[in-house]
Amino acid sequence: MTNKVFKKCDDVKKIAAPASRKKKTAVATVTATFAISLTVTFASLAAPVYHVEVADDAQIEKIAQVKTFMSDANKIVNNAGLDVGSSDILDVTAPYEGENSVITVYKSGVAELTVNGKKRFVSTGGTVGELLLENGVSLGPDDYINCLVDDFSFDGMEIEVAHAFDVYVTADGKTEVFTATGGKVGEALTACGIALGYEDELDGCELGDLLRDGMEVKVLRCRYIEREAIEEIAYTTIECEDDSLYDGQSKIIKKGQNGEALRVYNDKYIGDKLVSSDCVSVTTNIEPETAIKAIGTKQINVSQKCSISRLMSSDHVELDENGLPKNYSSCFDGVATAYSGGGITATGIPAAEGYVAVDPKVIPYGSKLYIVSLDGKYVYGYCVAADTGGFVDGGWADVDLYMNRECDCVNFGIRGVRIYIL
Repeated sequence: MTNKVFKKCDDVKKIAAPASRKKKTAVATVTATFAISLTVTFASLAAPVYHVEVADDAQIEKIAQVKTFMSDANKIVNNAGLDVGSSDILDVTAPYEGENSVITVYKSGVAELTVNGKKRFVSTGGTVGELLLENGVSLGPDDYINCLVDDFSFDGMEIEVAHAFDVYVTADGKTEVFTATGGKVGEALTACGIALGYEDELDGCELGDLLRDGMEVKVLRCRYIEREAIEEIAYTTIECEDDSLYDGQSKIIKKGQNGEALRVYNDKYIGDKLVSSDCVSVTTNIEPETAIKAIGTKQINVSQKCSISRLMSSDHVELDENGLPKNYSSCFDGVATAYSGGGITATGIPAAEGYVAVDPKVIPYGSKLYIVSLDGKYVYGYCVAADTGGFVDGGWADVDLYMNRECDCVNFGIRGVRIYIL
């Protein structure tokens, strides 16, 4: 039986057997659990005689010694009484003929092979490179392996392979391709010479995340930018009571004027995103001018208790002690005129007291109203917006009240009124 014989110029890496295995006695058969070292010396005889030492490579302890004149490594080992299988490997690490030599027997067995984190058990016998080839595992120039490919495999050996992949690291406007076989994001940054500042952030990953094929690691730098802005200072308004104005009315006595200030902001950016803006200083360039507003306090005293309108509200209009509605959605003061003459309104209803003309863009047709004059002398009362009249081409009045008699219209004239929208 012939075994593979390897000869290397440099010393072969001896792989120690597990310490738990028993020591071998002299000339004992070598089991499949460790390598055997055979030391051969030449005697100065006519025919070379080899003195062969058999040693446990893990314990560095001599097991047996034999003499031989043979030059074939397989025959020398067999002559030493060693049990060598067909898949075992003989390694000659020193000049073989004419000088002292060392023969190492690597016994076949089972090794644990881990490729990219996936484990399996494979048969040994030969070099690690041959073992990988037999099991369909290729190695690239950047791939990781925890031993040398020309190491001899042995029983119980643990072989780990990690194939390289590319990670794209972007920082400071540049993208670098980092080739990795594992590790974490923080390790990739360190390998690329990229340091994270105290407030810098990573986009979509953390320092402790495991690297993966095609992963993009983006560093978002934190930066502060000082910014100046000219901004308005809003003026304030002082209100004062005025008994010459009716309650609800107001008048601007003095207009206000906004001021102007120079504000300095410290803007914080993470990458290109503005995340905060703090005002660090304010300089007033123009002081604002305060406005003065008069608020009416004069009450409407209704002296006319009977309303002109004869319409009855489907919902009873409840009046307060001054004869004004208690419940309404809104109200405003405006100018009213009066008209008469009969006819048909713009909505097709015959003209009558209780139907008033409005600008429908301001007061929609069908709106329910309650109208009194500000001086309290006229109570038109409950009415409905139903006509347009002079408002068709626009007008300066807010409402035109229909009255049955022309003389009543003349007496009413033009008056300030309060219009309640019910």
